[in-house]
Amino acid sequence: MFAQESVMDIKELKAEFEKLKYIEEKLEYLNFDEHLDCYVEKSNGMPVRLAAWVNGAFYGFKQAATAQAAPEGFVLVPKDKISHFYQDNDEPENFCNSSNDWDCLGERMDIQKEKIAHEKHLLSQGVDFKYLPNIQYSELENVYELIEWDEEYSEALNEINSSWCTWQAAKAQAVPEGFVLLPIKDAKFFSHDGDNYEVHDTLVEAKYEAECAMEHYRERLADQLSDPRSDGNFQNVGYGVVLAKSGYSIDHVVTQADIDKGDYSYEVGTEILSLFLIEAQEPAND
Repeated sequence: MFAQESVMDIKELKAEFEKLKYIEEKLEYLNFDEHLDCYVEKSNGMPVRLAAWVNGAFYGFKQAATAQAAPEGFVLVPKDKISHFYQDNDEPENFCNSSNDWDCLGERMDIQKEKIAHEKHLLSQGVDFKYLPNIQYSELENVYELIEWDEEYSEALNEINSSWCTWQAAKAQAVPEGFVLLPIKDAKFFSHDGDNYEVHDTLVEAKYEAECAMEHYRERLADQLSDPRSDGNFQNVGYGVVLAKSGYSIDHVVTQADIDKGDYSYEVGTEILSLFLIEAQEPAND
């Protein structure tokens, strides 16, 4: 779903687009023709060659940048209002609330999903990769490349990479700076009472439990049994959205043949499990 663009929106998008380094360095050879509403070559006033490349990039930039910033089922939340914590179910004393204490946090664009969305967009514009057999995607470099050099495909390759680069740049700007998208559709919520956390089906339930914990600490404060400035348990009280939960899969059941081959030393019938985190559902890029 795309938002309707106003004249001001287009001007702002164009200004942001022209700040991109690999676009800015090409502008000395181009003009933007207001009548044609596209970039043209300074030498002949036509939207060809380099101008065509930049026009394709601008179109991809607009499509990605004007996509709905907060997809259905998600909300925009200021980053400075978000806290992180980890607590072990079996050993609740293993608790941390600083991202410096574990190495699994971070922000990243899901490149594979964005790549699929971008290629769907290209397909809607008549670019079908099955008719471009000499072009493939390199995960290492995050660009499209020629399997073998062929001048026939070089121009198409440049246009595809231009569109891909601007698509990613625009997606990065779709969520306002200082915010992140948090899922709320089919989400689970948690509360933390200072000692342990509990998972809830609704945000209302989670908030209620956190408020009950706050009342407990108010009573302790009134009885001079707690100082909120130094009480680490009090500082852990809160509620929020569960971003990921634990999961497992049964990958294999040990057989006698496995033991005979030396693949496993476990007993026959032992289940080989994998443990992983199941992240909350992300927005679709349709």
